[in-house]
Amino acid sequence: MSNITAQEATRIAKEYFQSVIGNYGIQTTIEEVERNEKNNWVVTLSYRNSNDIFTSPDSREYKIFEIQPSTGDVLSMKIKKNFD
Repeated sequence: MSNITAQEATRIAKEYFQSVIGNYGIQTTIEEVERNEKNNWVVTLSYRNSNDIFTSPDSREYKIFEIQPSTGDVLSMKIKKNFD
C-alpha cells in the first residue's frame, strides 16, 4: 500500500471511532489533521456526547488518532481534554 492521504487518514479515523463506540449515530467533526515527528497522520475528531447529562449541549469531546501512513493502521486513539 502506498502512503495514504490526509483524506484517507480522516476516513480511517472516523471508521475506527464508529467501530469502537458502536453504531449510535454520533456525528463527528474533523478538527485537525497533521503529520507528527514520526511522519504519522494525527487526526483530531470532535463529537457531542449526548449521553452525558452533566455537560452543556454545546460542549464537545475530542479524540486524537495516530495513523501509520504506509499501512493505514490506527496506532492509537486518545482523549484530548481541552482543545486550544
